[in-house]
Amino acid sequence: MGHCCSCECKNRNGFLNALIGDDWVFVEDSEYCESEDDQEGLTFMQDEDLDELLSGLEDALTWPKQQANFPNPACIESLNALMRVATAKMSQLASEERFDEADEVAESLFELADVWGDCVFQKLRITSFTREEISLGRFVATAGQYLKPEPLQEYDDESAAKLYFFILFDTDLEKYMCTYHLEYRYYGSSTADTVYILKLKPRREKLEVKSYGQRCPSYWELRKDVLQDFAKRKRSMVRS
Repeated sequence: MGHCCSCECKNRNGFLNALIGDDWVFVEDSEYCESEDDQEGLTFMQDEDLDELLSGLEDALTWPKQQANFPNPACIESLNALMRVATAKMSQLASEERFDEADEVAESLFELADVWGDCVFQKLRITSFTREEISLGRFVATAGQYLKPEPLQEYDDESAAKLYFFILFDTDLEKYMCTYHLEYRYYGSSTADTVYILKLKPRREKLEVKSYGQRCPSYWELRKDVLQDFAKRKRSMVRS
């Protein structure tokens, strides 16, 4: 696919974003770079890309009433495609520190799950969605959020549950490293008796990393704490 640009690049190492179908690709160009006008145009296109995703998620709210035999195979395929695009977009937005817009995508996924109902997502065996794929050199973190609090297996009731997860993988050794969870526990009958704790599970044991007390941290605060903690532990984990 060709491209055009209105100015010659002085260092001849420009990069252009190109939209092919519904996908964004990164194209190296040795002859041209973007002018300020081109940069503004690309920013507009990227915002337009976000708007298209949000519009698609909004449209999906009507599928239960519009489609026969819901959820049918075509609907399931479309949902999976939407969730993949949402993950890619949230990853991009997070890397650009556009946190509010990433949260907007996540909120749209929660709204979709709420409108479709628990029974549909249980039937599809979808209990969570991936918010980000985070590259950390040789490591990759898959960060996700549960659509509903996920009860902890070691408890028989709903007094303790998981809200977020971060799964770390070593791409060099091709092995699983560890999982972080944000958990909450009820110690009484009111929200004042709830404690939020960041837990780490390297292999079999489970370690407490940080307690947030009665305050539920935002995804972004949690993300920062997880990445900082993993940076301290990764060398010992690789050796173990």
